[in-house]
Amino acid sequence: MKKIMCLPGHGFLDDFDISDLLEHEFSQCEIIVPGLFKENQWIYPQEAIPYISKLCEQLRPVLIIGIGLGGYYTIKMHNYRRICINPSTFYTPMVFENSVTLEELDNHLFDSLSENSRRLLRCYFIHELPYIFPLKKFMQHLKNSVIDIPRCRGNDETIFECVIKPIIHQLISPVWDLCDKYDEMKIYDGGRLEYYLVKKNGKYGILDSNGNEIVPVIMDEVHEMIDTDGCIPLFKDGKWGLVHFYN
Repeated sequence: MKKIMCLPGHGFLDDFDISDLLEHEFSQCEIIVPGLFKENQWIYPQEAIPYISKLCEQLRPVLIIGIGLGGYYTIKMHNYRRICINPSTFYTPMVFENSVTLEELDNHLFDSLSENSRRLLRCYFIHELPYIFPLKKFMQHLKNSVIDIPRCRGNDETIFECVIKPIIHQLISPVWDLCDKYDEMKIYDGGRLEYYLVKKNGKYGILDSNGNEIVPVIMDEVHEMIDTDGCIPLFKDGKWGLVHFYN
């Protein structure tokens, strides 16, 4: 059974338990919520991060989802596919007696963040008051991995259903079981969630959600979709071509 780890925090689904939503929507997976409390107090980051890292090594989750402070911890788990929602320490000082440890975490949050780690991450800012969250800082370090969603587009349940749930389905897709077959695999950034860009021996191709090669791994370049009809430009041996998602 695949495992999804959920790291709690603040700032999203305050009136709901996201782990309950995950258990309902992804009953085929085991939902793991680590205990980040000791004697009814939150444990500090310098203890929480090594604990979560060791737990990940033991359980090997296919996906980590972190909210608020848990989103900060999620970013530090570099070798895993992960989603962070409203990553922030804004609400957190009230549960820690010493806020210096939060400042240290904030200052070194993006240390050791490699390009591969960045590709494995999706970061959602869902807000009414954007100044609460360090959006610009995250945009600077995570580039296209950041998705900014004003809460006026819908309530938390709607946002989970329409935005968060589809990306979870994608990130736990069986196609990731094929990752050892290729040198590199990532979600295709052309606007279609159900496709994956792969690389092997310096050549590129595209897989569908079942792992089928809809573009063989022989291309020198694969570019982003050029229009809403689903055409993707390909480059091989000095020549250009197109592949269409639907036919």
